[in-house]
Amino acid sequence: MLRNLFKVFFFHFLLVLCFLSACSDDGESTAGGATIGGNAITVASVSGVAQKGPFAAGSKVIAYELDGDSLRQTGKAFVGKTDKYGAFKLNNVSLVSKYAILEGSGYFFNEVTGEKSLGQITLNALVDLSEREHVNINFLTQLEYDRVQYLVTHEGMSVTEAKQQAEGEIVETFFGVSDSLQFEDLNIFGDGEGDAMLLAMSTLALANHSDGDFSELLAEFSSDIEEDGVFGDTKRRVEMADFAAIYLDLAKVRKNVENFDSSKVPDFEKYIYQFWVSEYGLGKCSKENEGELKENASKSSGRRTASFVCHDGSWKIFLKNPEFKYGSFTDKRDGYVYRTTTIGKQTWFAENLRYATKEEILGYFCYDDSQLYCDMYGYHYTHKSVSCPDGWHMPSRDEWLELFDAVGGIEHAATKLRARGAWNVNEYPRTLEDKDEYGFSAMPYGVYGFGDEGHSGYFRVSDVTLDSLGKEVETSYVIGICDGDSTWVGNARYSTAVSVRCIKD
Repeated sequence: MLRNLFKVFFFHFLLVLCFLSACSDDGESTAGGATIGGNAITVASVSGVAQKGPFAAGSKVIAYELDGDSLRQTGKAFVGKTDKYGAFKLNNVSLVSKYAILEGSGYFFNEVTGEKSLGQITLNALVDLSEREHVNINFLTQLEYDRVQYLVTHEGMSVTEAKQQAEGEIVETFFGVSDSLQFEDLNIFGDGEGDAMLLAMSTLALANHSDGDFSELLAEFSSDIEEDGVFGDTKRRVEMADFAAIYLDLAKVRKNVENFDSSKVPDFEKYIYQFWVSEYGLGKCSKENEGELKENASKSSGRRTASFVCHDGSWKIFLKNPEFKYGSFTDKRDGYVYRTTTIGKQTWFAENLRYATKEEILGYFCYDDSQLYCDMYGYHYTHKSVSCPDGWHMPSRDEWLELFDAVGGIEHAATKLRARGAWNVNEYPRTLEDKDEYGFSAMPYGVYGFGDEGHSGYFRVSDVTLDSLGKEVETSYVIGICDGDSTWVGNARYSTAVSVRCIKD
């Protein structure tokens, strides 16, 4: 009898001893002892970087423990903050479940503008901390978050299987490739293909949107991908493509990222190019099809009336009438060859002046101080800095009015003179039927320092303005061509910089 009682006592003693050795002081399972469901882990730390662009110093990073079956939060969390590079480190992380959400919240540095964001965002990464102690939180980890949860809770997948599938689907839906990536390893300052995809996608999402709209936009992306793994929002896709094809200054983005951190910036440009070229259905551009012209095949694009030319290995927008037979004129001052068009009795430059005048004070300018705009549109000039080549001059108000009469009158001149594809037809549907039949190819370059690019083109006029005493004042006429039917004549100060079209003497 005593022997049996001793056996029972000893057996219970061993159970208690095992339980005590498997538990920490607060009662949670540690990696050094028995596990609960085989999942309990303890890691010395969890580190990584939180990035849109890099999160600002002091941004909060929290690791939330998740239930292994439902992926619901258990209530246990570990908190840390980022440094000025967006890096963070969470110490003494001890979880019963191996799954966690890492959440980064705060302001971030915008890679498109180069400035600190005006609003805060939240990005998440769902991870298995039994497999890694380094976790990066970024745009792509957030995109996969809802999709992974859906696959686990609705399709019965393991977290590992769900993450592999979601990551493959996201790369495929945006870039048409089937690379196997782990999004928590990616870094916009890395040098791999996945790092390049991350920076490209992060940049595309911001294109043409304020950073204040980013959280809403990201929620739309995630919701769209959640159930089928496909980003099928045609409107958003073409918005990104239209901005990337025309306005996204990739050199400026690269410089901004270099300014955030001097580390190597990945080759993200090729994935942005690949995205919009695919959306437009342009195909390959190489030496074999140099000079080929193709129309935008996207029926939803705001640039669907535009043509693109294969030049030096890449597609570029072709802002002139491909069916019109232009003349040409070579400016001996810099060797630039201008297209010309004869309308009625007048011969005009069929593109904006782009001579780098030597005027030091009131010289030439690029819209938004970006060379991208000068390459596409030419330069902006103040009144006193205009310098047409010999044999040509800045047109007078009467010469402009003669042009309008020759194309059907000032009330209808805009539709006859606008460049096909230069206006976004989704935003300005009245430009949809533009044919540029006279080859004048007016473009919506706006006003330097004031805006209106994409909506209106403004052109310098030679006439000076006189006051009531006949004295010259510091204003002159300008011609306006906007998205409506008609053109108009206004005035602007000499110091206002706008486009110039030269007319033959």
